[in-house]
Amino acid sequence: MVVVYFDCDTETCSVFCVFQPELPHAPTSLVINSIEARQARLQFIPGFSGNTFISLWIVEAQKNYDVDDDSWSSIYNISDPDAVSITVPTLQPHAAYSLRLTAVNIVGQSPPSEPSDWFNTLQAKPSEPPTEVLVRPVNETALHVRWAVCYVTLLHWKVRCLWCLDTIDLGRASGL
Repeated sequence: MVVVYFDCDTETCSVFCVFQPELPHAPTSLVINSIEARQARLQFIPGFSGNTFISLWIVEAQKNYDVDDDSWSSIYNISDPDAVSITVPTLQPHAAYSLRLTAVNIVGQSPPSEPSDWFNTLQAKPSEPPTEVLVRPVNETALHVRWAVCYVTLLHWKVRCLWCLDTIDLGRASGL
């Protein structure tokens, strides 16, 4: 809605147009590129801003082909009114994602965009060193090494990853 005000005196006349803010429209044409292990870039075409600036972009994700309508979760927010691409730095390595985007202005939140195509992040080295390292001698030339590396969430289950290298033969290892 446009409101027009006139302010006139004997010599001049000023016209003021005021646009009433509205809800923003959903972004369109989502494309995912620059995919890495823990981040990807989301490019999009912003929708109508609602006659005001976009104060926040909300990135939501579905993970590992969980296509339930209620399985979207917010994974990243950024305040960049002029954005046409967003680097999403909160992804996990070796996982499948579909992203969607919502715009927020002074009036409220747009409907979410159509989801992006599914994509896979790259594999990565562990982000932290192993823990619970246990070394036991097998004999005078061999060691048994065991360690816990990480906790991984798979389909809402928290799984403890245990790694075990059965035997290191010190006689052979010293010749390397």
